[in-house]
Amino acid sequence: MPRAFRPPSAGNPAPQRWSAETPPPGTAYELPDAPSVVAGLTINAAVDSTTVRGNRIWDSQDPRTQAYGIWVTERGSAVGCRVQDNDLAGNGHGGMLLDTPPVGGRWTGNDDGSDWD
Repeated sequence: MPRAFRPPSAGNPAPQRWSAETPPPGTAYELPDAPSVVAGLTINAAVDSTTVRGNRIWDSQDPRTQAYGIWVTERGSAVGCRVQDNDLAGNGHGGMLLDTPPVGGRWTGNDDGSDWD
């Protein structure tokens, strides 16, 4: 189903996306619940040949609010992706959570901080 898109204009500076016609101003709506897992980067759809390289995806807050640096959900998939040399240290539970294992590609050199003293 195509999504409605209203481009920016003087009276509407930010683009908006709706799954149907844009509702009139003041119309009530509900947002979905927040995910049970919070990650710096969440893959929740199919991605193919994507590169994620040389990023710092960590949480330095106390207490930690980000559980993982990278999370591939049950709905997500990563085929032929290169996820390399990312700093994933300092997250609440770990560097990565792979509910769906990646297929092919290169997932190397990602530092989850587990070797820190």
